[in-house]
Amino acid sequence: MIEIIHCMEEIDRTVWNNLTGRDRVEASHEWFSFAEDVSLDRKLTYCHVIHRENGNITGILPAYYINTYLWDFAVSFGLLNLTNSLPKIRTPFKMTQIQLPLSIDSRYFGDKKHFKKCLTTLEEFSRENHHSFLYIKNSSKKMDLPGYLCIELFPEVYTEPYSSWDAYLQSQDGKQGKHMRYEYKKSIEHGTKTFISEDLDGYYNVLYRMNLNITAKYKNVLVYPEYYFKKMGEHLPEYTKCIFAENEGDITGYLLLLENDYFITCKHAGRNYQAPDPYVYFRLIYELIKYSIEKKKPISIEKGSYKAKLRRGFKLSEKWCYIKPNYPLVGDVYLALVRKANNKILTRIEEIKALQK
Repeated sequence: MIEIIHCMEEIDRTVWNNLTGRDRVEASHEWFSFAEDVSLDRKLTYCHVIHRENGNITGILPAYYINTYLWDFAVSFGLLNLTNSLPKIRTPFKMTQIQLPLSIDSRYFGDKKHFKKCLTTLEEFSRENHHSFLYIKNSSKKMDLPGYLCIELFPEVYTEPYSSWDAYLQSQDGKQGKHMRYEYKKSIEHGTKTFISEDLDGYYNVLYRMNLNITAKYKNVLVYPEYYFKKMGEHLPEYTKCIFAENEGDITGYLLLLENDYFITCKHAGRNYQAPDPYVYFRLIYELIKYSIEKKKPISIEKGSYKAKLRRGFKLSEKWCYIKPNYPLVGDVYLALVRKANNKILTRIEEIKALQK
């Protein structure tokens, strides 16, 4: 039997988490519940496809649908300069997305033989509800899906844990290893100290304020509500922690981590750009790598700032997107524009890949 559920309360947390298995925190029932509870400017509505056999859940295809904005189309068409000044105007279109919410991964959990049946059910749901497109976003593998346009997306940045700090430094070429030691030393000389807190309570205002600094600098389109970090702490207290940098008693930067028994995701960063230590961000990255060594767990540091991250030993993981339009005329025009825009994006992706050792 196959059914579609629209809220996390409809499925038992233990059942969900047992099926997701050894995966990152963003796959957990707690993370999905958090994303459902946060009211973003483009609120998501879940449409998870659940496969049951003899009353037991044997497959979950996590999905949701959202309203689209002109910004989405500008990005798809490669008009990246336009996105910096484009107002957030909602379009009449909706899209169905197969993706872990607020993440850079898509997943299917459970017996893989049920995937195609679950996908077909979601396609029918998307058409019946007059959604314009169905997206499988940020897939880590290429799939054979007739009727879908496959395009390459910007890659994820990750690293496996190094055996030791010295092994990490030695893994870089001689000049780069010396540069890393120099940055670390200069950060200490500027008076920066670091510490890890497993309790976010008391830091929510700092997390939000410094995240706004990052958002303003890089003109990110997604601005989180003021209570975002507090909600995260409430839903995921056993999974959240921060590496903080401080100077003369003031917090000057942080990396917010999601960690379970198997994986670490560097989810958010914040920084005071007026801090006296110009190396504070790199110092935090090095402390993150040290933490990964201690815990013997891989790290995802998501997307962006590729040059800085690849120069410090991280690797790339390819990501793919699959698009299926539900309206032929609109879909044909849209996909033609996406193909044209994707040529520019592919050029940038190739430039990023060339930076990898």
